[in-house]
Amino acid sequence: MSCSSRLSSRRVCGRVRLVVFISLFSAHACAAFADDAPLSLLDAVREAEAQAPNIAARAAALTSAERAIVPAGELPDPQLVVGIDNLPVTTNDAFHLNRDFMTMRKVGVMQTFTRAEKRELRTQRAEAMA
Repeated sequence: MSCSSRLSSRRVCGRVRLVVFISLFSAHACAAFADDAPLSLLDAVREAEAQAPNIAARAAALTSAERAIVPAGELPDPQLVVGIDNLPVTTNDAFHLNRDFMTMRKVGVMQTFTRAEKRELRTQRAEAMA
């Protein structure tokens, strides 16, 4: 018997052993997970619903779409505006709020008003998406 034939027979034996091991392990694993009583269709559906993550994801997406209907038709939130304009940064008066007469401080509230027709169309689009 030549050296190459011994090497190929070792490979074949190794592969056969691997196949036998995998088949025995998979048969043992299947027997370990099998129950004595068969699963009814209703029980199988309940178990699938309990374990399926995409069902929960779809339910969450539907809830999110339904909750977006009311805010779609409302006015945007008001905004608080605080700022300083024309603050000097390079002269001797740098970063002093009261030395330069051009420095202005502002505090205010802003509100954007959207037309009622546009808000109604946004509500209709959100209802259609839900």
